[in-house]
Amino acid sequence: MRHGSWKLLFLSRLLLVSYANDNIMARDYFLYKDVSNVVGFSCGGLESNVKFARTFNEVFVLTSMCNLGSVNGSSIRIFKKLLQNNYRNLGVYVDARCEGHNYTVIYYEATKSFLFDETHKWLILGRKLDDTLSLLNDDSFGVVTDITIAIETDTGFDLYDVYNPCKARGGSLNVTVLGYWTEKSGVAIRLKQPKYERRFNLHGMKLRVGVLLPRKFYNLSTEAIVLDQDMKAKYGRSQFLYTILLHMADLFNFTMEIVEVDPRKRQDNSAPMFVAFQKKTVDISASPIVMKADRLRSGDIIGPVWPMRSCFLFRTISSANMKTKQFLKPLNIKVWYVVLCTIIISAFILAILIRQEGIHSVSEGYNICILLTIGAISQQGSVFVPVHYAGRIAFIHIMLFSVLILNYYSASIVSDRLKNMSVKMNDSLISLADSQLKVAAEPTPYIRSFLQRSHFIQNIKFLFFITLAHLLFHLFVETSKYRMYDYSYHWLVLGSTLNSSVPLLNDNAYSMTTDFTLAITNGSGYDLYDVYNHCKYRGGTLNLTRLGWWRRGEGLIITLTQPLVERRANMHGMTLKISGVFYKKKKEKRLIIFYNIFIVCFIKLNSESNYFRKKRWDPLPESKRYLPLEEGMKQVSEGILAYHTDPNTAYPYIEKMFDPNKICALTEIHLFKQSVMGMYASRNGQFTEMAKIGLSKMFNTGLRDRQIKYWSSRKPQCTLDTLSTRSISIYEIAPALILLAFGVLVGGIICFIENIIYYRFMREETPRPLSSDDAEATASTSKHNLSE
Repeated sequence: MRHGSWKLLFLSRLLLVSYANDNIMARDYFLYKDVSNVVGFSCGGLESNVKFARTFNEVFVLTSMCNLGSVNGSSIRIFKKLLQNNYRNLGVYVDARCEGHNYTVIYYEATKSFLFDETHKWLILGRKLDDTLSLLNDDSFGVVTDITIAIETDTGFDLYDVYNPCKARGGSLNVTVLGYWTEKSGVAIRLKQPKYERRFNLHGMKLRVGVLLPRKFYNLSTEAIVLDQDMKAKYGRSQFLYTILLHMADLFNFTMEIVEVDPRKRQDNSAPMFVAFQKKTVDISASPIVMKADRLRSGDIIGPVWPMRSCFLFRTISSANMKTKQFLKPLNIKVWYVVLCTIIISAFILAILIRQEGIHSVSEGYNICILLTIGAISQQGSVFVPVHYAGRIAFIHIMLFSVLILNYYSASIVSDRLKNMSVKMNDSLISLADSQLKVAAEPTPYIRSFLQRSHFIQNIKFLFFITLAHLLFHLFVETSKYRMYDYSYHWLVLGSTLNSSVPLLNDNAYSMTTDFTLAITNGSGYDLYDVYNHCKYRGGTLNLTRLGWWRRGEGLIITLTQPLVERRANMHGMTLKISGVFYKKKKEKRLIIFYNIFIVCFIKLNSESNYFRKKRWDPLPESKRYLPLEEGMKQVSEGILAYHTDPNTAYPYIEKMFDPNKICALTEIHLFKQSVMGMYASRNGQFTEMAKIGLSKMFNTGLRDRQIKYWSSRKPQCTLDTLSTRSISIYEIAPALILLAFGVLVGGIICFIENIIYYRFMREETPRPLSSDDAEATASTSKHNLSE
């Protein structure tokens, strides 16, 4: 009896030592992995779980323990909450040495929730390697999977690194000796090569790559299309990204199966490529896609790849209106004033000096001075040439002044004609919206998504009375779950008092763009409050700001007139978490950083774009909104249409079909600022991180920039040499002809008046001829006078 008790005591002591070694080994391993939180699943009792937690608390690592016996289908929600990592490294400890416990639930839920990623560090304890591997579910394993299996030995544990690149694409489970652990040495890692570097070789695995092709070429294969440089006008960006993927294929040793995706098939108002992602028919998109905020949950962004520049193209043609200011434009208005003052002063000085020339009549003197000055400046000669020195000096100065002014004037007109500085429309969508040009666009998927009217379900306004508190509490919880507090939802909630209404709100999904208005009853109206929270998970607080009020007699009065994003721009020092991947290359003794993060330019229409959309695009019938490229550019050539397209698509057509004069008359107005289209992968895909590393290498080596230059279209150049033969239109010369006709008319009228006056005065001054009787009487009188 005493012998049996000593044996039982020895076994219990041995078991406690074994548990202590397990705890220390797990602690050392997770410290090596730089883990700050650990979730453990074991079959031990409360005492062993407490000792496990105490071991980690000594090194300031938070620990949560769960008994494997309590893990079943009904505890899935608790299981998911335990494994939420909030973008920090989370250690997951699983003791697979327990008999009679079902590990399938843990592995299945981890696979379903994509918990075999970079941020979850798994440590699985087992007795035999084959038995432990047989329990794993590697359906969602990838290159980034971080699973280590620890197998018991006499001296400690042998550690094995386990991953599978992608089981769905024919990948197999890879098991590599990682190192060992003993009580004396601790964690000893033999596999010194970095994780990504040793997993780069995919051994010819075939990845499915999606390409957007709007039409089918029966005589060409898809691979021939994406490599044909003659088709880069239509498929340049897809050809560029496919070439980048070819470089990645050489880097990671994988092959590609091209999957054609028809961009004309739109399902659930989603881009066709994201539908292919959901159906698991495509792993990576070989066609760049516009990065929008509402697509973040449909696919993973690998990085920005293709510069996107979309604009309206139209030709500025000569106006049919007469250009009345063309002959006054060469000289500034101040110069014209100086010329006028000079004419007046010169005429006045000549009027004084001309008296020395023998002309003393005041009216005649001023007439001669005015005609002399105007004739000299107009290079028409002079009606009078002074004889004395003073008059000649004044006359020479007037002639020199007229020569200089004429040279400046004529040179300015000639240079303006040579430069062909025709008046073009401002680079503004407002100017285009107010113009008389027709508008149309190339039927591309991204332009449809930007200029389409919002669907009713996205603009629905929620109106609730806060009376049934328990129902509204669950309502706000569910709407937060499905992220229904973005800019496309406009909430209006009516409440009785502010103190009773605010506690019912659930701000877990609130953000800077939340449009939530709380209306509190106040007598015969309502007081309106603007409600938002930058981010509750990052320490943000609920903000209530007085928005305005509504009264029965006054209507809606908004006092908070500052734009929404502008008044919420101050985040008050909120800390944002950013993750990165760092790889240390020992041979060169330097640090190479492969960033997992990048600056994403999410495209959103500004105020000018919205003005254009509301004034010109929305009233346009659907049948007239879109035109093929050939038809659209033909109407642009005629000067009757502003056509929206990608310049890389339009430039080759312009270079072939437009003459130099039309190329120089082209104007571009951008629908939105130049941005970058992104490279996407399927949501929670196994190749996302690998593609990010490959893309960063393309950036660092310059291959991305080189391929952009190769697959982009050259902008047609405006050749100025051909402009010298351009004729002047009748609208440009019309003011001169009108001025000439007006001068002839005025001169003719003056001439007619002068002739009338002249003949009238001549008739009065000429003596009347004498008759025969008068002549005889005159003669007799003369004789009588002589006789006397």
